[in-house]
Amino acid sequence: MHFTESTRRRLNERKPRFGVLVTLLVSVILLMFMLKTCSSERIAVTSVSKPAGGDTLNVAIEYSPLGVMRQGDSLAGFGYEMINAIAKANHIPIKFTPIVALATTLEEMRAGRYDIVIAQIPMTADFKRFYRLSEPVCIDRQVLVQRLDSVSPRVSSQLDLGGKRVSVVAGSPAVERLLSLSREIGERIVIVEDSLYSQEQLFLLVASGEIDYAVVNYSLARQLSNGNERELDVSKDVSFSQFQSWAVNRNDSVVADSIDAMIRRFKASDDYADILSRYSLTPAR
Repeated sequence: MHFTESTRRRLNERKPRFGVLVTLLVSVILLMFMLKTCSSERIAVTSVSKPAGGDTLNVAIEYSPLGVMRQGDSLAGFGYEMINAIAKANHIPIKFTPIVALATTLEEMRAGRYDIVIAQIPMTADFKRFYRLSEPVCIDRQVLVQRLDSVSPRVSSQLDLGGKRVSVVAGSPAVERLLSLSREIGERIVIVEDSLYSQEQLFLLVASGEIDYAVVNYSLARQLSNGNERELDVSKDVSFSQFQSWAVNRNDSVVADSIDAMIRRFKASDDYADILSRYSLTPAR
């Protein structure tokens, strides 16, 4: 394969699987440090060991290009930039906690540790039964990631997924979608729920040949596969386009309502359009 230099570095860091764990741990520790030191005077970032009190917004944020990521000596990411802009406009201090295990984080939010979980979460009916979802922040869809030179059978349509082992982030809405798809095609899809890795890591495990198939959001897959279209295929849709949102703590309706109101106001601003443009995302109007 002939990957770009940035993707090649990610692949080298994540092979074998033990290397993935070590690299991921180091990355999250560095990210924690940067989240504490790269804040502005108006946006306080406190210790990540326990929830902040008072008016501070406790934010768990996925470690990915669409959540938060390191970019040189600074931080970037769609979710990170958007919540920072919202907090700045409303003079609200934030405490960030970077996360990779979505299922565990959602349970911790239920227990009151976080006010909001920023990750790639489609607004599905089943997910709404268990979590309160915020005002939508963008539109995206789920796609299959597979190698074009794989010895495994090529998936040309959703019907070909029957009997295949497909990896997804544990507890993510992709699990629900694949279960529905299994019923639709009349054949079982072997769903491998991975509790250790984010969508980005699963994408890279497919690229490195450790797993054959994974389901991730299209916007993330497009960014990671940029320049590598001859080696990786991300063109097979698993879902329709869906509103993407953040999960908020349903036990505090005042905070949840306030977050929705702030997101609605922000979506009417030029800053929202600018951030969407930088990450090539579709607006959720």
